[in-house]
Amino acid sequence: DDNASIERNLYYEANEKAEIKDGVVKGKVDFRQIVVEEKTTSEIILEYAIDLFQSLIFTLAVFLVISLMSNKFVYKSQESIGKHLLKSIGIGWFGFVVTPIVIAVLILLNSTAVVGFALIPAFILMIIISNSITAIAIAGMLCARSKGMKLPIVVALIAIGVWAVEALPYIGTLATFFSMLIGLGVLLQNIFNGKKTISKSEEDAK
Repeated sequence: DDNASIERNLYYEANEKAEIKDGVVKGKVDFRQIVVEEKTTSEIILEYAIDLFQSLIFTLAVFLVISLMSNKFVYKSQESIGKHLLKSIGIGWFGFVVTPIVIAVLILLNSTAVVGFALIPAFILMIIISNSITAIAIAGMLCARSKGMKLPIVVALIAIGVWAVEALPYIGTLATFFSMLIGLGVLLQNIFNGKKTISKSEEDAK
């Protein structure tokens, strides 16, 4: 206020220089302007392109690893997202909320602490790949309904589509969250229903 007084030096950073009346600062005033560099259109496009490329490569890598580990995963996943989408979202939400609580309880109990710590990286990995799992599951569902479509190509196209939706302002964050829940739900269903009988769609695909 008007009666303010600084007995020593004043150092400050701001977008614009402040109006300081004479005699308020007894020492020297050191002002440094904050310069915000605005990105050019080409820089913004390049950032989006790099992000899209990284997302696409990551999804294809997840798809390759899953295909090598289990040839049943994609077909079971397309059922989870095609016929039981709400169930997958519910299971994903349950796993997202309950798993950290279970991990904390296991760690607090000395006898199961090792198990709790071991579950942490597993849970983080599932969260990281969940959006890719959603894209793979959608691709599997489309290929099951339309014969002749190449699954890897459809996975790539769906991955691009999912990335585009998640990149949208405002709704992108919500879409990313629901995509994560779906993918997490699909993963959990595959883990706990690993011995489930092969579905008819898988038999037809063979």
